[in-house]
Amino acid sequence: MLETVLLIDDDETDHFFFNRLVKNTDLINQAICFQYADEALEYLKQKDGPKISAIFLDINMPRMNGFEFLEEAERLLPESFGEKAVVVMLTSSIAPQDKERANAFNAIKAFVNKPLDAKGLADIIANIS
Repeated sequence: MLETVLLIDDDETDHFFFNRLVKNTDLINQAICFQYADEALEYLKQKDGPKISAIFLDINMPRMNGFEFLEEAERLLPESFGEKAVVVMLTSSIAPQDKERANAFNAIKAFVNKPLDAKGLADIIANIS
């Protein structure tokens, strides 16, 4: 079980289904959702925030996409990101270059196509815990 995770995804429907998945599976204690990656980055910069077990991150978002978020997080939070962070890239993209680019980030532990289901979430947690 993961204690606290972030979902960073611009689609509110994805927020709804992710929260429902969290509630129905008991695999995650708490999910904190952000529609914009830059807002999630500001949240992570707070010194008194909860310890984040994993980040579920969409690739294609307005203002700051998933890859830009990762680059900024590695730059701004070097002591808590990079090797230590656990990021699950969620995507509806079928572009092979997205998966290739994701492999360049040490923080990315899984690259998963949407929609995420209970079995997929259980498999991810088993692999990253």
